[in-house]
Amino acid sequence: MGVLNRRMGRVCAHILVFVLFLGMTGVKADAVPAVPYWPGWDIVRGVTLVDNADPYGFPKGGYTSDGWGGLHAWGTAAPVTQTPYWMGWDISRGVAMTAEGVGVQVDGWGGLHPVRNTTADTWGVQNVNTSDSTYWPGWDIARGVGLIDYGDGGVVVDGWGGLHTFGLYGDDIDTGDGPYWPGWDIVRDVAVLPDGSGGWVLDGWGGVHPFGWAPEVLISEYWPGWDIARGISMYPDFTGGVVIDGWGGIHPFEVDW
Repeated sequence: MGVLNRRMGRVCAHILVFVLFLGMTGVKADAVPAVPYWPGWDIVRGVTLVDNADPYGFPKGGYTSDGWGGLHAWGTAAPVTQTPYWMGWDISRGVAMTAEGVGVQVDGWGGLHPVRNTTADTWGVQNVNTSDSTYWPGWDIARGVGLIDYGDGGVVVDGWGGLHTFGLYGDDIDTGDGPYWPGWDIVRDVAVLPDGSGGWVLDGWGGVHPFGWAPEVLISEYWPGWDIARGISMYPDFTGGVVIDGWGGIHPFEVDW
């Protein structure tokens, strides 16, 4: 109970600091988009952004995915027209979407399921290429998914940090020099640079680890010993991104280019 109380106290402190920040800077409440939030319920499993940061460093739009497959649009993100859903079954593990409005959700077994929003041209835009993807039936070990430009390829990360490429140009993704913790299910998501030259792996404590040619990032939040970080996504201009926690809290960071 003491650990839980300290964690709850830290969360309350963060909320208070954010409220004080809004008051001190004169930012109106509607300057920050309302994001889905389930305080105390570890149900969020991923995030994908569709817009850059506003002048205050907060993302202007994106999608939050929950463990049942629900995909929740917020801010400038267009509504979703296609997404898988497993009501009551916490099996969805991450989401990634291209600028064209198509993407995939990954389940815990490694299955890739197409998603679309209302901006996607159903005639001119194809679904993400998911060929040659890795699948572990019955083993909940897949933890996140990242895509390169146009969804022609991508990578699934497992709980140990293993990177498994898929799609037409998946083999072109540079997965070298990434973190790996064999036997320890601590990885929670992955983000990939548009050209596949590298990316970042997120661990459950909030640590972000580059691989390939991706630069280091400046982390906004870190929870050592608390497995609560759940997803990572980069801004379209790749100047930074966000980590999302299991309750839906958004934590922006910058990239150290």
